[in-house]
Amino acid sequence: MAKKKILLTRTVVYGGKHYPPDSDHEWPEEIVDELIEKNAGEPVLDVVGGKEQGHA
Repeated sequence: MAKKKILLTRTVVYGGKHYPPDSDHEWPEEIVDELIEKNAGEPVLDVVGGKEQGHA
């Protein structure tokens, strides 16, 4: 099962635990894709690139 990293933008409950916004986690790809679709998180690579461009 492939995994992806995500930076949460909203609180997420996964596996019976609460995960706060602005925390990053590595979860199964299908879970990460669903969270991105629901605007609950952003892929870690996209977030890093956006921050670097904003500081230029």
